[in-house]
Amino acid sequence: MGIFGIFKRKDRQPEEERPAPVQAPRPAAAPPMTPKEADMKYVGSFLRDYRNAEDDPNFERRFPEFLSLVKAGSTIAQSDYGLMLLQIRPVDFISFDPERGVGYLRSSADAGNVTAMFYCWMALRSDRFVPAEMTQEERVERYQEACDYGAHAMAMGFEPAIMTLLDAGYGTSEKVKTVYDSYLEDYVDELEEKEDAQSLDTLGLFYQYGIYYERDLNEAKRYFEMARDKGSEAAAGHLSNPVFQDEEEDL
Repeated sequence: MGIFGIFKRKDRQPEEERPAPVQAPRPAAAPPMTPKEADMKYVGSFLRDYRNAEDDPNFERRFPEFLSLVKAGSTIAQSDYGLMLLQIRPVDFISFDPERGVGYLRSSADAGNVTAMFYCWMALRSDRFVPAEMTQEERVERYQEACDYGAHAMAMGFEPAIMTLLDAGYGTSEKVKTVYDSYLEDYVDELEEKEDAQSLDTLGLFYQYGIYYERDLNEAKRYFEMARDKGSEAAAGHLSNPVFQDEEEDL
């Protein structure tokens, strides 16, 4: 017997009889963030230490993370990115792109972000952001869209929108008042049907500033008091205005 005969050869198992290798289970992929979760992460990651995300000296390095939250549907990040693209809040490494900027503002506003509604109103009626090739008919439609965003922001009690409308001549120009009252009408009808704190507070603001209604401080105070009694801190703040400190008959 030769030297190799000392070692007995084991028969190889047929391929089909071999046990399949055991594979470790792959970890389940994390579910995509909801827009609300993306908003919370954006506020916690980017706005915790800075008023605006771009104020962070590391913002350029963190920009991919910022974009991931924009794509995840964070309405706050989308609104901020829109303002950066419009150079309302300029960032050195982000180029001026009005079409995309307005698009992100629209997306945020349509998801309910009142700040984005306000800036949509501003951007859509500004010649600076109107594409040169836009027809007159398209410009009119764009202006109408702008007015509706503005009215919606006011109907949500966004005071910067109310003050901007007053600065635009609402209280002195019948034409301006007629245009915006036509957009406010449906929103006011909804506010009057509701009895929640925010709607009551908004109606108080409208009476205080003479938006849609005749200016009436007594009515404004009444609505603010109802809103405050339903837990509105904003209404309590409005009632601290010196104009509401006098007795009702002196208002």
